Amino acid sequence: MGIDWEVMFPRPGADRVELDRLIREQAAAFQAMPYHWDSDFMTPDEVLDRTNREHGPLLGRSCRELSAILEFPEYD
Repeated sequence: MGIDWEVMFPRPGADRVELDRLIREQAAAFQAMPYHWDSDFMTPDEVLDRTNREHGPLLGRSCRELSAILEFPEYD
């Protein structure tokens, strides 16, 4: 876990196997995309763009599917 985190809970009846799969999928896609976390300013833009094209759709889909089976409590 990094510095960006949010409290969340599986919705009642959420499939735990699917939840685990989506978490692994999201983590793998995010880690494969230095576009989001690389602090090395020497990484060529074409590398960042290529990994974003290759893994961005999987990251987006896994995020959407996770959001559908997780509850995010409201807080201020």
